Amino acid sequence: MELERIRKRIDAIDAELALLINQRLELALLTRRYKSLTTDQQREIRVLGEARRRSQHLLNPDFSQDLFQRIIDESKKIQERNPSLAGFQGEHGAYSEEALSLTLTEHVSIPCQSFKEVLEGVEKGELDVGI
Repeated sequence: MELERIRKRIDAIDAELALLINQRLELALLTRRYKSLTTDQQREIRVLGEARRRSQHLLNPDFSQDLFQRIIDESKKIQERNPSLAGFQGEHGAYSEEALSLTLTEHVSIPCQSFKEVLEGVEKGELDVGI
């Protein structure tokens, strides 16, 4: 395998990792609506234990635990800010998200699979607004 092809595969994996971490942070914001406290120590212990157990081959369990601890810490920081959540139909980059950005300046955009999901999110209080 030539170097450039290997690096392109690495770049694709990096992009996927960033997308997945962003999705996890969005879900963490949604879970905050159901919790009285930002921190759930038992859940953190379970997640970190699973991170260690899922480590295989080259993935060192200590590295995996440290990585997930950083993700959890970032999730808690974002949850504590308690930003306004604005739902839109589609994926990030969709026209509906662009319209949302033009109308609301201080919010976190949360993608939804359908307009029905946006409306239900607003009705349940998971989302502050929807478009």
